[in-house]
Amino acid sequence: MNILISVLETSLHLLFVFNILILLELILNGKKIRRISCVLVFPYLVSVLLNTYPGITYIGGIINVFLMYVLLFAITMTAFKGSKLTITYVTLMFLLADSILSPFCLLVIQTFGFEFNSTVFIKSFSLGVNILLFSVLFSSKKRKITEGGNAFSLIPKKMYILIGISAMLMSLMVGFASYEYTPDHTYRSVMSVLIILLIIIMLVLISYTVIYCLSNFYYERMANLLNKQIDNQLQHYATYNRMNRQLAEFRHDHKNHMICLSTFIKKNMNKEALEYLESINNRVADSMNAYSSGNLIADAILNEKNSIAEQEGYSISFSGAISNSISAFDLCTILSNALDNSVEACRNCRDHSNLHISVDCQIKNNVQFICIRNSSDTTDKKLRTTHKDKFLHGYGMYNIRKTVENLNGDISVSSLSPEFILNIEFLLAPKK
Repeated sequence: MNILISVLETSLHLLFVFNILILLELILNGKKIRRISCVLVFPYLVSVLLNTYPGITYIGGIINVFLMYVLLFAITMTAFKGSKLTITYVTLMFLLADSILSPFCLLVIQTFGFEFNSTVFIKSFSLGVNILLFSVLFSSKKRKITEGGNAFSLIPKKMYILIGISAMLMSLMVGFASYEYTPDHTYRSVMSVLIILLIIIMLVLISYTVIYCLSNFYYERMANLLNKQIDNQLQHYATYNRMNRQLAEFRHDHKNHMICLSTFIKKNMNKEALEYLESINNRVADSMNAYSSGNLIADAILNEKNSIAEQEGYSISFSGAISNSISAFDLCTILSNALDNSVEACRNCRDHSNLHISVDCQIKNNVQFICIRNSSDTTDKKLRTTHKDKFLHGYGMYNIRKTVENLNGDISVSSLSPEFILNIEFLLAPKK
């Protein structure tokens, strides 16, 4: 029996390490596990084996259990750079969930009068759950599913505190129900039923609250997105009206321009005539679409964002071409959000003397390449928003990333400061 328990214990704790690390990798959006954490797995397993050794003393067992969990936290903390609070919280909640689930199931079974070796049941049940969890997490990692990590970042911080306190209370209740505090079997059975009902109610309330928070966030984000689309549309109409007004002014003065040109030519003032004609052409060019990317949606977006940039003392330069096969929605999500981020970065620069935004687009082998460069002072690798309302802002890069991933593409940031460089590439839909 001791050998069986040792095998179950060792396998279980090894799965703890794998599951927590894969879960953290998904939550932290694909951050790679550092090798130093793998080295700590060996002393951790030695500590697990010592914990199952029958000759270990009571004090020695307590010290060893403490050391075992210190090593487990050391493994998870050294596995990834940054995000120590997130890593600690996920590790702690994983352990609390395991300490609740198996004893809770055992409590339910024993309440109905079934009796068997509780230690073997708890270890076997926990091992089975962790094997199933490992297969799900490993499959998610292979398919690069990161929605869980994104959902993790959307839940308010207060909810995490509430979930943590609730998990601790449930763990204490399960432990209390498992302890033989009275010989009265009937009283213990009644208390077990009450604890089971209370835990179920707490789980339902927590689940409902989390779902409510996520759905509330979703609808607020959708409302914010619609407002942004309306603002973009109003900006487009304003730009369109400005261009029409400039053209109307030019048409109004057309007759006078022709008289002036005719006068210069009749007097053989060819140089003056050419200069005057060039000034007319420049004015026409200014009133026409300033961009010619090969995609009308992209031209409209570039014009709108450039009008904002010009109001702040600089302009957006463009070179290359953008395919017409990109859907308007995807292109708007990628280009609008990227340029909004660029404008915001320029606005937050301390030195406004050399602000710039450049967009370079190329099409090669049915792949669209987009490179956006802008002035930047940021050193924040997480690219967090500078807006005061962080709940409804700061998801531009997330929206770009998700759209590019859906197009089987890739996105990377090759520089943060003094110039921010965003590289985007994705496959174009085959021509029909």
